[in-house]
Formats: sequence, structure tokens, C-alpha cells
Amino acid sequence: MKSSSLVFLTFFSTFFFSLSVFASGLSETEITALLEGDLKKANNAIDRAINEDPSNAQLHKIAGDVFAVRAQGASVFSAPGLAKKTLKSYKKAVELEPNNTRFRMSLMQFYLFAPSIVGGSKKRAAEQAIKIKKLDAVSGVVADSFLLLKEKDHEGLDALFTQLPSHLLSNPRIKMAQANYMGSLEAFDEAAILLTELVNLTAESLTEEQALLPYQAMLQMGFLAMDSEAHQQAGLENFKRYLESAPDTYKLTSKKWVRLFLGKLYATAGKSEMAKATLMAAKETASDKSLLNEIEDAISELN
Repeated sequence: MKSSSLVFLTFFSTFFFSLSVFASGLSETEITALLEGDLKKANNAIDRAINEDPSNAQLHKIAGDVFAVRAQGASVFSAPGLAKKTLKSYKKAVELEPNNTRFRMSLMQFYLFAPSIVGGSKKRAAEQAIKIKKLDAVSGVVADSFLLLKEKDHEGLDALFTQLPSHLLSNPRIKMAQANYMGSLEAFDEAAILLTELVNLTAESLTEEQALLPYQAMLQMGFLAMDSEAHQQAGLENFKRYLESAPDTYKLTSKKWVRLFLGKLYATAGKSEMAKATLMAAKETASDKSLLNEIEDAISELN
């Protein structure tokens, strides 16, 4: 969670939990641990659920998501082991459901962003992107955009988006990919235009798969403001709107983390008193050690 870059948001801060977890014999205490963000306890609960239902691909995907976020806040001694567990979990999910593009996307992003010492591989990421494209055109474009962004291949990205047919170019998931691209170019005004369109989409205009995109766009607007000196007011408003309106689901970034981001953006905008008040409130509700460490670091930077 240390990077606020648009490019990394999807991989490092988005959980894709589903009701399959709750249908796997988890106790009320374990469900509470998941909801409250105690990630070590969450992994233990998921491991027990996997032992009961080892062919449940979604559970392996969930385990990988939690290992990935734990790795981001772990020490240099623990992070490599957690990263390797992330890869093992994602590979198992893909093995069990090879036609699931979401599972393959997580595996591809791991290969793309993880260090080679823990299993990262540009070649294997590209192989996954090819398989994703064969399964779904929209997901294929998104996968290609990640590969090109990682290589900072702006010419390739220009070609990718300019050559798309209109029915793909207007797809909300592809607009999000374009916003990532504009952010990487520091073309913040163009990114903000795309994200504002996504934030204002109505539920009636979205498919079930796209339903959470407006909330993800709210987060992206906040991250854009953290990465630049522009659009800070819009970023603050979108973080607050997310906290007020986003549904409580593991398919979205935890509001506990978003309170940290809001506090840091207040600090970036020079609103020190609001920053301190927001961060202190975030500290009161935080239970995950990595989040607490991030909050305490942010508070110390204000002093």
C-alpha cells in the first residue's frame, strides 16, 4: 500500500472476495476477522476453508489477495515468503478455473510487478495476457495496457487505444485503463475527465461486472490528487464520497485504508488540522498492523 500510483492501485489495493467465503463453514469470529482487516487471522480462516473445500478456486484467489496485501506491509524477512504464497494461490486458482479471466489477471499482474526472486517474470506475464485475450476482448485490452505501462511504452499505448473499435473504446473498464495511462503520463486533466465520467455512471448503465467501477473511479480520483498538485479538491471530495456511499464489500478497498488516504491528501493540500483529525480517527478504527504503521508514519510526518 505504499504506492499511490494509479498504475498500481488495482493490483495492490483491491480485494475480490465473494459470498463463497461465507458458504465455506467460517465461524462468526472468523468472518469478523475478515471484515475488520486482521489479515493474518483472515488467512488462517481461509486456509481452514480451503482444507474443507480444496477445489474451490475462489478461495485460493482470496488467499492470494490477502497474502499479496500482507506482503506489501511486511518486513524484508517476511515479505518474500508471503509473495511466494501469493503466487502459489493464484496459480492454483487458475489451475482450477482456467477460463476465469479475473483469476488470470491477478496471476498476470503478480508476474508483471513482483521481483524475479519471488517469481516475477515479464515473459510469463505476457503469456497470461495472450490467454486472457483469447477468453475476453475487454480483459485482453486491460491486460495489454498493464504490460505496456510496465514497459513505459507510450507509443504502444497510443496505438492500443487509438486503434480500438468504438464499442470497446467506450467500455468503462477500458476507460479506467485509459485513465491509468493518462496518469502515468502525468496528463492529470485528461485522466480526471475520464475518471469523472466513470464516477457519474448510473447503476442502470452498468453490467453486474461493472457495478463497482464508479467507486473504483472515486478512489482513482483521490490517488490522482495525491500524485499531483492538481485536482486536490476533487480528490478530497471523491475520497469522502467513497467513504459515504461505497458498499461494504471486499470487492472494494477497505474504508479503513481510505481514511488513511484521505488524511494524507489533506496533508498534501496543506490542511494540517484536518489531516491530523482524520488520521487520528483512522487510527482509532484500524486493527491491521500494516495499516497502523502507515497511519503512525503519516501522523509523525505532520509533527
